[in-house]
Amino acid sequence: MRRLFGEPQRWRGLMQAYLDLAFKHPAVKHGLAAAIGYCLGGQSCLEQLRAGQPVQAISSFHGLLHSRPTTEEEPFNSLRRMPKEEYQSKIAVPNVYTSGCRVLIENGEHDQEV
Repeated sequence: MRRLFGEPQRWRGLMQAYLDLAFKHPAVKHGLAAAIGYCLGGQSCLEQLRAGQPVQAISSFHGLLHSRPTTEEEPFNSLRRMPKEEYQSKIAVPNVYTSGCRVLIENGEHDQEV
């Protein structure tokens, strides 16, 4: 996961590639899509939204509201994340957001990571 978080352009590109493949399927109406995900899948849905991908609805279950990677010193400690300022200056890509997309975000009340 840390690798994906550190390469948001690549991550968003993967999600767009999967969406493009879905639109090629004969049972799918091109341009109409929704996404649902749990944990990393929920974060992936939020990245689709941030990237402006053509989704009309997303539902994220237990997906973090940010995509900052863990620190290099403690890569497996999910509570130690790269500071916002460092993320913005070194990694972040512009957000363009999907307008008109309906968003449902579900997270546990006692989830300390959200």
